[in-house]
Amino acid sequence: MEGHTIITSLHPDGEPKSPKGVKTTVVNQCGCYVRDHIPISFKLWKKSKATDIDADVVPETEKEMLWADVKRHFTFPEDKEQLFKDWVMKKMAIAFQTFKKNLNKDYVKKGLTPDFEKNFKNQRPYWEAFVQYKSSEDSEKKTAQAKENASKKKHFHHLGQGGYASAIPKWQKMEDDLVARGIVPATFNWPLRAKHYFYAHGGSLNMEDGSFVTSDAIREAADRLDVALKAVSEGSFKSDREKDELTYALGTPEHTGRVRGMGVVPWKHGFSGDIETYRSRQRRKAEVAEKVRALEERVASIEGALTASQQQPPEARSTAQLETSPVGLQRRFNGTPSRRSRGNGCGTLPRGRHRREDPL
Repeated sequence: MEGHTIITSLHPDGEPKSPKGVKTTVVNQCGCYVRDHIPISFKLWKKSKATDIDADVVPETEKEMLWADVKRHFTFPEDKEQLFKDWVMKKMAIAFQTFKKNLNKDYVKKGLTPDFEKNFKNQRPYWEAFVQYKSSEDSEKKTAQAKENASKKKHFHHLGQGGYASAIPKWQKMEDDLVARGIVPATFNWPLRAKHYFYAHGGSLNMEDGSFVTSDAIREAADRLDVALKAVSEGSFKSDREKDELTYALGTPEHTGRVRGMGVVPWKHGFSGDIETYRSRQRRKAEVAEKVRALEERVASIEGALTASQQQPPEARSTAQLETSPVGLQRRFNGTPSRRSRGNGCGTLPRGRHRREDPL
């Protein structure tokens, strides 16, 4: 059938796998559908914390029409329809936001208007509303917030349009070439996602000796990864799903919806080795047990300190109790001597003042 593409297999996250190049075809087609059929007057692809106003969000009816277009142009494994649909919708959401971002950068910010006779003909009725919103205070505020958030990012990948899918085979070949020459790559025993993350962010291998070569931008994180890997080998650190060596090295938590070192994939695929913990309370029970253990250790430590204090001579015990009591600590904090340090209370009083008996 002319203009029809057959997808023979999918990755676990729904991404088209074969034939070669079919993913790019689907992504490009999704972009065309969005640009031709979704009004740019919509602010969001789906509801979020930013807005709960239905008029601002692309309706589900519009998305279903786009999905119908996809099904007319692509054939895919029937038993994987929902999986493929979810992946397609994510790509359409990205395409929609990218399209509006480029329109704002290339036209609105420059005070220009597209030639609707040549491009984006279906968007002409929505142009004024789009320009009005992009020039509004609300839009400027969100843009400023987005820039601030982006400025906090430390590490930037260098994958290009192909993403991890096109980069991973190149990294694998780099390692295979070293092994074929009898050289063990420094990353040979690294966890896969940690290896991919550092390669994606500028890391590489020295093809002479297999040592890991890193940039200044990720040097600190690479050093922390070495610490984590050593701790794992010694048994003092245990990886637990997203709380693994890479998360420790980067010092920031993993966010849902993507897996660093793998791309925009769900956790259930990115951390497939821990899949059994997603549908049970095992993980929660383990976390509670760890907190209880830590609390018990703390209580035991306090009880030990109290026991040691009680075994001291009475004079030393009373002094320790006074110094560690709330009143004693407050006096020490303020720099005020305790009652014992004042001796017998002798001292010179200002003229006209009389010593008062201490009722204590």
